[in-house]
Amino acid sequence: MEHQPFEDWLLADQPLPPEKKRELQSHLRECSQCSALAEVNLSLRAAKLATPPAGFTSRWQSRLATQRKSQRRRQLIGSVILVFGGVALLGWIAAPIMGPFMLAPAAWITSWITYLVYLLSSHHPGFHPTLRLDDPGVNLQRTFPALDGLNLENHSRSARSTQ
Repeated sequence: MEHQPFEDWLLADQPLPPEKKRELQSHLRECSQCSALAEVNLSLRAAKLATPPAGFTSRWQSRLATQRKSQRRRQLIGSVILVFGGVALLGWIAAPIMGPFMLAPAAWITSWITYLVYLLSSHHPGFHPTLRLDDPGVNLQRTFPALDGLNLENHSRSARSTQ
């Protein structure tokens, strides 16, 4: 037997139309489960609501404010720890790269600018830089020791000869 509509009708706060009320009454005579639910529902509705003791609301609101304040403090501390931890991790990762850069930043900056000019001039035939900082192949090999095996000087000379 389908109990769902009858349970919904029993627990609803709105009055039922007469035809649904008759249908519910006939179902309650036949179904012990729904009639028990109706009795419990009537008992709960008839029970007197207890009023909270004096000062309950103000105590509860002050406790809630204290909890929210402590939660905000914990979130702030956690955020600060996360930021400092991230900066420390980034510093730890960047230390091998930044050490030589800090010792000679001009050489690195010159090398990167030269490399950028080299890339632009080698990939764009119409681009002719007027500023020549140094031989790009030599600077790249000083900056990136892994490029030692490549013959970058010949490539950079051939790029200059086409200009």
